Amino acid sequence: MNKKNNNRKRKKKGGNKKPLAPVFTPSIDLDVEVPKVVEPNPVCKICGKKIEFITQAVSEGEGEYSHLDCVLEKIRKEENVQPPQVVSYVGRGVFAVVSKNAEGHIVFDKKIQYEKPETFQKFKASIEGNLNEM
Repeated sequence: MNKKNNNRKRKKKGGNKKPLAPVFTPSIDLDVEVPKVVEPNPVCKICGKKIEFITQAVSEGEGEYSHLDCVLEKIRKEENVQPPQVVSYVGRGVFAVVSKNAEGHIVFDKKIQYEKPETFQKFKASIEGNLNEM
């Protein structure tokens, strides 16, 4: 016996579309001067080319910097890293040679403290200081 359930609600045509929220457009003309960010553009200690973005650099010591990619390549060569291993930046001046185990989990084969902690802190503070001066 196939009886239809008359208690079911029928869907309205067009689905459950909700109206879009109105877009807020401020009527105030804000005259705000945005300061220009002037980044230092040091030369990479490893490749000798200009570093365009200081936030993508690694501190090599007092006033010396390198491209992150140059440091990754340098560590690959020094540690003789072979696939499937890769070199990765872990954070706070630390790099690591990593691979995956049989279950597919990342394994740190070796950690490398590339930047000294005090040098890393000075570098971080100088970048933050430049941003706060804006």
